Amino acid sequence: MKIRLPYLLILSLLVGCNTINPVWDTFKVATGIGENNGARLKPGVEYLKVQVNGRQVMMALGYRTFPKPSQPATSNSDTSMKSTQLYSKDQFIHEFWYSSNKETLELVDGRIESVMGMTSEWRQSSSPPQGWESILRNSPVYWTRTRDLMPGYRFGFKDEIQTRVIVAPTKTQDSTLPPNLDAVWFEDLVNSKDKNNSSWSYKQLFAYVNGKIVYSEQCIASDLCLSLKYVGFIAKE
Repeated sequence: MKIRLPYLLILSLLVGCNTINPVWDTFKVATGIGENNGARLKPGVEYLKVQVNGRQVMMALGYRTFPKPSQPATSNSDTSMKSTQLYSKDQFIHEFWYSSNKETLELVDGRIESVMGMTSEWRQSSSPPQGWESILRNSPVYWTRTRDLMPGYRFGFKDEIQTRVIVAPTKTQDSTLPPNLDAVWFEDLVNSKDKNNSSWSYKQLFAYVNGKIVYSEQCIASDLCLSLKYVGFIAKE
């Protein structure tokens, strides 16, 4: 996969000095630059475990973008934070995760927003649902997602989705997930179409703990469904 705009953005922020730079080290681990694919997980790097079609990969967090504050900074510390933060295009936190094979996932509130470097790609998607706390109060919620897809570049592809609160599932795709995970579980019922334009309906799962999605099962295409488990930071040895 070619290096695209998110890579160039983060590179422009990080390259320029020869001193030790932990953020640059994180980016190298995330993209595989200067590393071999069998490299051990690095302490201090945030990871996401992804299982897809019998394959397991660890994706590293490249960076996050944050909602732009509506008020100007009021202190020196606020000014410093403002100068180093990357801002989102909307009022959500966006996470950009990278594998050593140059695969990229953009997650927004735990949901897949864009996908690059896989057999099917989402160039962008829009019309995000309500936040999880709002869905918890108003379940079920009905909404429409619009996506641009590759290959074949299908523009304005629509999914009709119902999101609801459910009881904890008895089985998940990731066998390492604790069966007694203390989470609020959500389910998407998605009506869509496959690459042959045939009707395709499927379910997605989300485990919500302390304001964050820690586990999910989501589909990118009818032949490409993932489980995503938030691992977090690897502790120092």
